[in-house]
Amino acid sequence: MKLQKILVATDFSTCSQKALDYAKDLGAAFGAKIFLLHVIDVPAELSTEAMIRAGQEGPLISLEDYLRESCRQSLDDFANQVTSAGLDVEEIVEAGLPYRVILHKAEHLGIDLIVMGTQGRTGLKHLFLGSTAERVVRQATCPVLTLRSSDTSA
Repeated sequence: MKLQKILVATDFSTCSQKALDYAKDLGAAFGAKIFLLHVIDVPAELSTEAMIRAGQEGPLISLEDYLRESCRQSLDDFANQVTSAGLDVEEIVEAGLPYRVILHKAEHLGIDLIVMGTQGRTGLKHLFLGSTAERVVRQATCPVLTLRSSDTSA
C-alpha cells in the first residue's frame, strides 16, 4: 500500500481529533501529505450569500465569508498539529453538503485515503439525516478509515 495523499475531513469534534491523530501517524509512516478539509454545512433555509454584520458595528459580509473566517482558527490549530509532526499540510474550506464535498475533493486531489470521525448517529436521527461517514464510505473511490470517539455519548 502506498499513501501519498491523506484527506482528513474535520468538524473539529473529538472524533475529528482522533481522525487527525491517526492520519498524522499514517502520514509519518508513509511520508504522506495531509489535506485538512472542513465543509461549511449551511442549512437549506439559509443562503451562503445572505449578509450579516460582523460584530455590532462591523461591515456587512456574506454568511459564507463569516463562517469561513470563524472556522479558520480551528483549522489552523489542526494544521499546526500536522506541521509540528514534520508533515506537509494543506488547509481547505468549502461550502456545501459535507459528503459531496468530501467525495469531490478526494477525487479532484487524487487522495489515497480519507480519514474521518463518525458521531455514530442512531435511531430516527440517523434514519432521517443519514451519516456523512456512511455516505462517504459507500461512494468513495479510495479507501476510507472512520473512527469513533471513545466517548459513547457522542
